[in-house]
Amino acid sequence: MEVKLISRKHRWDILLSSMLISLFFNHSPLFAQDFSLSAGLGLSYYNTPSLIHYLNYLGATSNTAGSFTSAAEFFGRGDYLIGTGWSVGLEFAYLSQSYTTNYVRQVSYSYALPTLTIHKLFYGDGFFMKYGGGIGYHFGSLNVPVLPDGTIDYVSKGFGIKADVSLDTKLGTNLYALIGFQARGEFLGDLTGPSGQQLRYTDNYGSHPTNMYLSGIGILLGLSYYF
Repeated sequence: MEVKLISRKHRWDILLSSMLISLFFNHSPLFAQDFSLSAGLGLSYYNTPSLIHYLNYLGATSNTAGSFTSAAEFFGRGDYLIGTGWSVGLEFAYLSQSYTTNYVRQVSYSYALPTLTIHKLFYGDGFFMKYGGGIGYHFGSLNVPVLPDGTIDYVSKGFGIKADVSLDTKLGTNLYALIGFQARGEFLGDLTGPSGQQLRYTDNYGSHPTNMYLSGIGILLGLSYYF
């Protein structure tokens, strides 16, 4: 009978494969739930410099006292445990704001923020703590009034990143209260109209395209359910 010896290279391959399988599929008893859903409402405090310049140029009369403003942010996220102490997820957040112009017309903008996330998990008796972040390809829109009673929708898109930390505190068997903190950066490009025209504003330094860059922080409140 011929006996084949496993080479050193193959032994390392087998060891590495075993470690990866252990990382992604072996769960701690404290992680009895493999999947969670979270949803809630946040309060974001952020800066959109280009949009603020455009709104002031347009003659907005509300919410433009400073470079920073606050707005409600709705969010929902699903997380899947990929190993002891790690999870990956898909999050969707929606942020919107509106302003009144000199013409007593509303200008509004919004961000749609789908994001792939990864988190490190810490756990104890009755709580989960998560910290991590994510990246996504995001979308923005600006609705501009046109006299006498029309509107034009301008759109923008680009990458965005976020970092966050959250604490889930047990309320019931599988239900947890969520409180979190996040920091976000959005790098959405120039706003364009239905015909591809750029949205521009003029100041003392000339004419400029309007983009939807955003940077800010926020507090998140919601509920998480672990399956």
